[in-house]
Amino acid sequence: DETNGGSSATDCTLLIGRYLSIFPWVLKGTLRAEDDEELIRRVLPPNEAEWVLNSPAKRPSAIVVRIRNLIAQQLKAQEQQSSQPSTVLTIGHLQMEERLCDLETSFGRCYRIYTSPIPPTYTRHTSRVLFLHLLLLPLGLVGATSVSPLLLILTCALTSYVLVGIDEIGLEVEHAFPMMPLQPLAKRIQGEILNQVILVKTLPS
Repeated sequence: DETNGGSSATDCTLLIGRYLSIFPWVLKGTLRAEDDEELIRRVLPPNEAEWVLNSPAKRPSAIVVRIRNLIAQQLKAQEQQSSQPSTVLTIGHLQMEERLCDLETSFGRCYRIYTSPIPPTYTRHTSRVLFLHLLLLPLGLVGATSVSPLLLILTCALTSYVLVGIDEIGLEVEHAFPMMPLQPLAKRIQGEILNQVILVKTLPS
């Protein structure tokens, strides 16, 4: 029974590790509207993959729910088999629950940004105002100052470069997730989880 219990605990831990390793990739897919079905089927067991893919909730949320469920199952099994006080196990469970809440909070904030874009009318209006300003700027400078044509051209070109650059930065900020390095971040997180699994498996007995 102890052997079976240890094997079950190991399988559960590895399954949690699988879910954690795909969480950043699934989060990236959700924020960029990418298809991550192949990744989920490749990493998770078939029944787990089907559950995630058919879940009515967003996939990052479904992953957190499943991890929470697996931890609760493991905690219940340990309480039945372990001679340690239940308070020790509860403290560990609470610490893991805090980390899961951090994952949920991170996803919630990112998804709120993703689903609350700046209205297109505002973007179009600011672009039109900027265009009119740059169009009328040479006329205003010619009438107000007696500068040389070359200096006038350089002034208008520099002003246009700066203002158009600011407008372009604003457009990228409105759609931040396609521009962010989410793939390297997801790859790094997955690598850290894999390193933790390897460390645990190679601990001296």
